[in-house]
Amino acid sequence: MNRAEVRDMYSQEAVVNNQVGLHARPATFFIQKANEFKSSIWVEKDDDRRVNAKSLLGVLSLGIVNGSRSRKVVLLSAVFSA
Repeated sequence: MNRAEVRDMYSQEAVVNNQVGLHARPATFFIQKANEFKSSIWVEKDDDRRVNAKSLLGVLSLGIVNGSRSRKVVLLSAVFSA
């Protein structure tokens, strides 16, 4: 990323409260919404894996589930495009 992209980046933590997590159907809705934007949008889980939020395979590969005792937190980041 260049300096302009970093300056224009927005990040927000989100909690997945869905009892079964972000499986195929809700992930599809999420991806459809992400594709409405020109921005590059990323989903990060556990600070070690970052995937394109516009990719069903990428989002599903994160295995985002609702933990039985603790909530799973994911980081959403967007780099704004002109």
